[in-house]
Amino acid sequence: IVSGGFDSMIRIWDIAGDGPSGRCVRSLAGHAGPIVSIEADRDRILSTSFDGTLRVWQWDGIQALTIDAHEGHSSGLAIMHESVGVAAGVVTGGHDGLVKRWDVTTSSCVETLDVHQGQVWCVRARGPVLMTAATDGAMYISDLRASSRPVMGVVAAHEDAVAGLQFDDFKAVTSSFDSTIRIWELRTFRGRRVEPSADVQHVTIASWTPGGARHTRLAYDETRIVSGSLGGGILVADIL
Repeated sequence: IVSGGFDSMIRIWDIAGDGPSGRCVRSLAGHAGPIVSIEADRDRILSTSFDGTLRVWQWDGIQALTIDAHEGHSSGLAIMHESVGVAAGVVTGGHDGLVKRWDVTTSSCVETLDVHQGQVWCVRARGPVLMTAATDGAMYISDLRASSRPVMGVVAAHEDAVAGLQFDDFKAVTSSFDSTIRIWELRTFRGRRVEPSADVQHVTIASWTPGGARHTRLAYDETRIVSGSLGGGILVADIL
């Protein structure tokens, strides 16, 4: 497991032992602000931070790359694997409201999307499809194979900042500071822009407000959704 904290440190944990807690096997120092997002694959660890940078680390702890990615905080982060028509890369979202796609082999920004009116906290990629959500409450989807980048999604997905986002081929799940978790049917808005005047329930499978908590990050599998909250609690929701 790899974790990042408000102490600006990234830590790699061994949780294979029999004890009640994991053992920190390596600490990675370099960021000058709290860690916001971490992604990892077999070859590397990537991180974003309040210091505005995107950093790439080797698993042995060596910092391989630093990119000044955004004005203000760098927040959302996703690894985009190579697919038909789209090269492999890394995508970040920032305090400046921008979404940027990076070629980390050359440290160059190859594309910038400017669709949000708030800070982009959530960035997710699946094949050539990119989804983003921000403090403006909006959620957008882009197919990077297209020659143009039409704005598709929900302008008012939530009434406050969207802090958690995950999606698959059929649905997306979002969590927000407005205390709601929503499941979205992607086919109902793919290819069009749902304006604030539209009834959001027409494009949702489910929406609920468990306990009034301001929800942060989330993850889901075939049976449940797990979401954190600003109050320190964890919600586990059965979706069967």
